[in-house]
Amino acid sequence: MRGLSIGFIARDWSPRVGTGRDLRALELREVSLVMSPMLPGAGFLAMLGAPSLQAA
Repeated sequence: MRGLSIGFIARDWSPRVGTGRDLRALELREVSLVMSPMLPGAGFLAMLGAPSLQAA
């Protein structure tokens, strides 16, 4: 597992110049570990106590 799926409802936000939005308030619904996140930047480096994710 190398990615995150984060489900939320945006309660307060503003458009970002160019693309996207800045979130100021949200309601978190779920966080799941996934193999291929929809957003490439939605990932993590390590989990405390987890074995290495690097191939031997």
